[in-house]
Amino acid sequence: MSTCSYTPDYNIIAGVDCARFGDDKSVIAIRDRNEIIKLLKYTKLDTMQLAYKVAEVADLYRACQIYIDVIGIGSGVVDRLFELNYPIIPINVGERSFFPQKFKNLRAELLVRLKNQLNPTNNDSLKLPNDMELRDELANIIYEFDESGRLKIEKKDKMKEKIGRSPDSLDAIALTVLHNFNETVGGTMNIEPVEFNYSPNK
Repeated sequence: MSTCSYTPDYNIIAGVDCARFGDDKSVIAIRDRNEIIKLLKYTKLDTMQLAYKVAEVADLYRACQIYIDVIGIGSGVVDRLFELNYPIIPINVGERSFFPQKFKNLRAELLVRLKNQLNPTNNDSLKLPNDMELRDELANIIYEFDESGRLKIEKKDKMKEKIGRSPDSLDAIALTVLHNFNETVGGTMNIEPVEFNYSPNK
């Protein structure tokens, strides 16, 4: 496969959640500023197959940045796409939040940012596709607090037990929430303070 050669569209980014095993799905979420315009779902792809699929989709939409969860096979996908010169930003959602006094880990921060971006009172609230799996995943997010008062999210295994699958579409979209569309060039993230007013289990 040839290296990345397209002229990027700075309105378009992608978030990629890589399936880890079994029936989990790899999901590519395509975001056009304040709208998720496409959710592409794949099963049983190995590392190289998924890397080439991400490259194919990036070529089609001319994504200016591709945010990929590096946990599991994601690290191999990232390595291959870096070799092909695609605009990759690796994200480990299990690592430290940008605001560790508020959030247990980065996944908790991303999902709160997503919730804020979906707030319909915002003029530029994020629009989602009509996807029943995604709706189910959004409806089953459980917010909790740890012993230090930091917000955390119920573990993915627990959600999988409830809904019968991993929340792969939700996680792919959550990877897009840090992108700064106000910049004129790609490659920047908007790491502004984030607020939340949620009670546990709401």
